[in-house]
This record gives sequence, C-alpha cells and structure tokens, in this order.
Amino acid sequence: MPYRNVDQVMITNWVDTGLTTPFSRYTFTLKVTWTDTDGVKRVHGPQTYTFPNDLATMPLAVRKAFANQMILSMVRVTLGIDDWEQYT
Repeated sequence: MPYRNVDQVMITNWVDTGLTTPFSRYTFTLKVTWTDTDGVKRVHGPQTYTFPNDLATMPLAVRKAFANQMILSMVRVTLGIDDWEQYT
C-alpha cells in the first residue's frame, strides 16, 4: 500500500456559538497511585468523576488542543489514512 500522510492541517476561527450539543454523559471511578519526588507512595481516590462535565475545570486552551487532536484523527480516518482501530 502506498504511503499516505496529511501534509498540512489548519484549524482556525474557533468561535463560541453559545450553543450546547447533547452529549452522552458517563461516570467512572478513578484511582491513581504514584511516587512523588521524595520517593513517597501516594494515592488519589478512588473517586467518581462525570464525563464530560468534569472537563469544565480544564482551561479552554487545553480543551482546544485536545479537540484539535480529535479533529485531526477524524480527518485522517475520513481520508482513509488511518482507521479507528489505531486510536483504541
């Protein structure tokens, strides 16, 4: 199969239309364990979150960056460069 790639994608003119779109809401339980810089084991949770509601605390610039990644993924699949299995 010939090599295919997207050479350039420009996503511009982000405008807050003031509209909301119905979106499935999910809840999930999250537990994170990590080691801090002092070598101390830490735990967060388990705590229940709601998606996408809990994304509201994420800065808009960060949400836009993730949205851009989703848009690029959709374009790559639509153009036949990738398939959805590559994103799971």
